[in-house]
Amino acid sequence: MAYIGQEPALVGQVTTEDTFTATASQTVFTLTADVGRKSDIIISINGVVQAGTAYGVSGTGGRTLTFTSGVTLNDVVRVVHIGYKPTTYIPGADSVDGSHIQDNAIDSEHYTDGSIDAAHLAANSVDSDSYVDGSIDLAHLSADCVDGTKVADNAVDSEHYTDGSIDLAHMSVNSIDSDQYVDGSIDLAHLAADSVDGTKIADNAIDSEHYTDGSIDNAHIADDAIDSEHYADGSIDEAHIAADAVNFATHLKAGTDGELITWDASGDPAAVAVGTSGHVLTSGGAGVAPTFQASHSATAGKHTIWVPALAMFGSDTNGAELETVETTATRPDLKVLDFDPGTREHAQFSVAFPKSWNLGTVTFKPFWSPGNTNTSNCIWALQGVAVSDNDTADVAYGTAQTSTDAGIGTIEDVQVGPESAAITIGGSPADADLCFFQVYRDAASGSDGFTGDARLLGIKLFFTTDAENDA
Repeated sequence: MAYIGQEPALVGQVTTEDTFTATASQTVFTLTADVGRKSDIIISINGVVQAGTAYGVSGTGGRTLTFTSGVTLNDVVRVVHIGYKPTTYIPGADSVDGSHIQDNAIDSEHYTDGSIDAAHLAANSVDSDSYVDGSIDLAHLSADCVDGTKVADNAVDSEHYTDGSIDLAHMSVNSIDSDQYVDGSIDLAHLAADSVDGTKIADNAIDSEHYTDGSIDNAHIADDAIDSEHYADGSIDEAHIAADAVNFATHLKAGTDGELITWDASGDPAAVAVGTSGHVLTSGGAGVAPTFQASHSATAGKHTIWVPALAMFGSDTNGAELETVETTATRPDLKVLDFDPGTREHAQFSVAFPKSWNLGTVTFKPFWSPGNTNTSNCIWALQGVAVSDNDTADVAYGTAQTSTDAGIGTIEDVQVGPESAAITIGGSPADADLCFFQVYRDAASGSDGFTGDARLLGIKLFFTTDAENDA
């Protein structure tokens, strides 16, 4: 067959055929030859040619045939490949050698950047015309290749010397005079030992910065040369004072008759103020100066009242239940008030405080026992109100404070919660008032997660006195 131009080296694929017997509702078939476009194949089902809208080709080489609807079981699907696909001949790797390339056929556009290395250059083939101006830098010069014949006269100045490269061997004798020294360049390292004597030092040139620490000893200090202005504040300590050198009459600051000397938390001396006749010196503990105070046969301060569960009663509304928990026969039974885990329950009691009470805030600690082995937090709360003579008791309690304690995980164990914050008793307490208290479990709080009954054994109520008795 004749061709215009060069005869193709290879022809396209020959006509082939795929035949399939369909399964029920099958839509996808895999072909054995590549399909460039749908017009390269003719498809029939049971001899009926299918329109191009009934199917599509996809996937690698277009070999995945997909119908738009399923084919009936045992239908015969016939695919005829009729496309003509000429291919292009690509020479094999390394098959083009020098005999296939014309003379002078390769120029700069055929070289890959960086492909011409030393192995491709003939000896002495690169001369000065081939160098780009300024392209020969330090990396291209071999070691010691530049000698005196390559350097022009007067071409080397200060910028060509490496720092520190001019040593004694390069200097002629007596070549450096004062003009060559940079101002201030002669430092201690350049002076020979003991080369500076008194003739080299100007009058009044030496001040404190020129002395080495500790270099002025007794031999250098004239008699009676040091007075009070030369001592740093606080520099005279016990080690600098001779024995028996300090006496009260001469060296202690004047004070007030009846004062005492003590030392404060910083270790500095301080005066104890004069007390009243009959007062005694009372320690305030570490870090607190002592003071003169009235003598007491009893101690005023923080006191405790124990209020057991038996001294309390459940309130009429949501009241806690009084129960007896037997541990082991003839061992301690627990008289408790049971507080429910799901409902806020209350118990009440009252206290007539002694007159020595300072009418201030109180605190409490709950004593309780867990009803199960849960270890979540249980929140106890206490609030109070004071009622005076001839006043109604139908008054609201003051603000409650809480004590949070986690279950210990063991039934019948005695637990003591932490001391609460200060509780302000409502109703403006006064001497001889009756103070009502309400204790409750804050079960409705999201922070109380203890799942069992909390069994209250009692509380310790803390209050403060400011007198030694109730006189």
